[in-house]
Amino acid sequence: MNKPLVPMTEVSTDQVPPDQRVAFWESYNASALIGLRCSSFAAQGLQARARSFDLDTVRITEIRGNEHVVERSMPMLRTHPKDSIFACLLLAGEGFFFQSSQCIHIHEGDVFAYSTDIPYLYGFTRDSTQLIMEIDASHLLGAHSADRPQAPVKLDARLRSGRLLAGALRSTAADFVADPSVEDASRVASQARCLLNLMLRPAGREPQGRRPRCGAVGSCCVPRCSSPSISRIHISQLSRQHAAWTFPCDI
Repeated sequence: MNKPLVPMTEVSTDQVPPDQRVAFWESYNASALIGLRCSSFAAQGLQARARSFDLDTVRITEIRGNEHVVERSMPMLRTHPKDSIFACLLLAGEGFFFQSSQCIHIHEGDVFAYSTDIPYLYGFTRDSTQLIMEIDASHLLGAHSADRPQAPVKLDARLRSGRLLAGALRSTAADFVADPSVEDASRVASQARCLLNLMLRPAGREPQGRRPRCGAVGSCCVPRCSSPSISRIHISQLSRQHAAWTFPCDI
């Protein structure tokens, strides 16, 4: 018996005339993901497709496309308001992201997060595939506005802890997209929230009175997380210097 799957919405520019693809893609994004403007400089025009899965508190979207640029400007923030945190996982390709006077280069395997209520420019310089994990900012951060990123937050792949967290985010999203079982949806959503909380909360910003305590090295230290899968990330696997950044604990 086939197991039930989370409903998927899918869209592609393949069946759209080349001169109408940018407008089509902008309209789709405004209705399903986020309001933005799109530009394509490819000779063959914009080529893009998306698959989206709604997990109630988390939405996961896979986007494949050729070289293009999307922009979320200040006027767009007013006409299409959205207060979410996006975590982008670049599975293939390369590009750049500009927000709050900071420009970061994105390469295959990179993971970064940003706020959607601040203008940004996001460009892909060749054929690329990305996964976007979207969570409502108030649901993820609650009243702790100090945790809200004011500029893009990119995991540092030079550090082992950064690679571990990036790998956990990638596997959480990619495994679900490959097999979007209804049975797994709640667990995956909970796991995604936990991992994004870890990514966005450096040491010293945990609210007073709720600072988690670490036991011996090798014990788990995961603030506001209950997913058993997350408990596999242990302090002993992390460099102690970066563990203090990733896990706000007394070590």
